[in-house]
Amino acid sequence: MKTLKITFTVPEDLVHEFETRIPRGKRRAFIADAIRARFTEIEQAQRMRELMESMSGFGHENLELDTETDSIATLEDMEDDFSDLT
Repeated sequence: MKTLKITFTVPEDLVHEFETRIPRGKRRAFIADAIRARFTEIEQAQRMRELMESMSGFGHENLELDTETDSIATLEDMEDDFSDLT
């Protein structure tokens, strides 16, 4: 797979923890895996929201998700996190 180099800014405490916890030879894979996992969360939350919206037509208007166990409640926050990418 072709790779590209990118540069971004993150909080200093996060950099320190990253450098302390992740060995040098595994950092690229860690970042790639973290980004993929976050994208998967966003996609799953979107599918869940679409499912919830489609179920409202079947008499499930009061159906809600437990915000402690499901990421749907934070979908808007995730979208805000990535709004500068579009």
